[in-house]
Amino acid sequence: MQELKEMLSGLSEGDYVTAEGADTRGHHVTRTGTLLSPPKEVTAQRNGNRVKGVRVCVGEAGTDPATRQTWTTLFPGHGSIRRTKPPKAGDWTNGEIRNIPAVRSARNSVDARLLFGGKGGKRSTEPTQNTLAGLTYTGDGKYEIWAADTQEVLFTGTLQSRVWWSPAPKDDEHQDQEPERERVVLVACGGAKSIESGTAPAGEMYSGSYFRACSRAAEALGGRTLVLSAKYGAVPLDSPIEVYDVRMGSPEAIDGGELKRQAEELGLLNAEVTVLGGQDYVRLAREVWPDAQAPLSGGIGKQLQQLATIYSGEPEEIEHQDQEKPAEIEWKRVAVRDMLHRGAWLYGGKATKGTVPEHPVKVHLIRAGFSSADLETVETGEVLDTPRYVSKVWAAAVPEGWQAEAVPASVPDGPTVNGRPVEPGHAYGKPVYHVRTGRLVGFLRPGKFTPTDD
Repeated sequence: MQELKEMLSGLSEGDYVTAEGADTRGHHVTRTGTLLSPPKEVTAQRNGNRVKGVRVCVGEAGTDPATRQTWTTLFPGHGSIRRTKPPKAGDWTNGEIRNIPAVRSARNSVDARLLFGGKGGKRSTEPTQNTLAGLTYTGDGKYEIWAADTQEVLFTGTLQSRVWWSPAPKDDEHQDQEPERERVVLVACGGAKSIESGTAPAGEMYSGSYFRACSRAAEALGGRTLVLSAKYGAVPLDSPIEVYDVRMGSPEAIDGGELKRQAEELGLLNAEVTVLGGQDYVRLAREVWPDAQAPLSGGIGKQLQQLATIYSGEPEEIEHQDQEKPAEIEWKRVAVRDMLHRGAWLYGGKATKGTVPEHPVKVHLIRAGFSSADLETVETGEVLDTPRYVSKVWAAAVPEGWQAEAVPASVPDGPTVNGRPVEPGHAYGKPVYHVRTGRLVGFLRPGKFTPTDD
């Protein structure tokens, strides 16, 4: 014990040391790192016997000394500790992930910074380039090393995987704050063009009121403004583009992979992005920037109001060119059973000869029995019909941005449910009458009561 005390006499909490001794399972271990707490005399198992020794806690600075992965017990004749020169950025180590100080200290909750030089091993050579990277435990024994600037995963491995690593520079370890991200505003393109043919700068190509409003809002938000074009993708305002007629979401439109390539070329993969546009534009942008902000919602009129709030002015008037083209519906005659488990779809009525759907309704299909299903509207929950699985109906996928057309109102002569007349042969069930007044109050079928509107 006296020899151990002499080793420890010149050390103090916070020193960078290398300790050799036994871990909590009695296995020989060497730990290099910060001395996290004052040494403590303990009695621990050694070769089946209780032996007095000294416990030191060595790990990454800031680690809780109660973390057992930092414990190293020094026994008389079996253990040593010495002050060690702290490693600097660029002092490369070719070793297993388990021996990186942050991993030894935290193991399954590790989240640290380091310089990554590539995959290690006997045949690898010391790196000539490095990447500031993060190290995170992802579960199932796996660890990821990812680029700090782009979050791209550079390496995935286990505790036994060997990598080239070095401590991160002190100035680059932003543990309490995220690196500042460039602000970017993506403005949706418009259908109305300022010229009929030829080329023009992207910022001058579109003449619609919606694009003008988005541009004014982008200027108020600040940061770098780009046009998100359905054909050309992310385009700086001063870049010339040719006139085109492509709708976002169409087969000819740009996809997420191409937009990501553009963002990488522009150095904007880590940008803080705001999208001023409809849901198709937001959906595309979030394929590249999952946390992109989207402050607009609703129809064009509502969005123009929201944009006016952003730039603190009067809203632009809706122009004809700003209106979306009506969504095209592709009707098919299908058996009801083929629409099970397909989510929401458009229903156009029974597919009898000579019929053409006039007022499509967005419905869910709910199993009602062994051979039939309820067609229930998504908007009101009303059951429109209960056809058999073999029955043929008009059905269509719900087009992007589809909205139900307003059906002219009429004053029904008989009872109504959710504003619709109760037609002969309805599927609501048996009529239910008030016991005193005799007035029809609703319909009942097994497991469900449907009240009338009266």
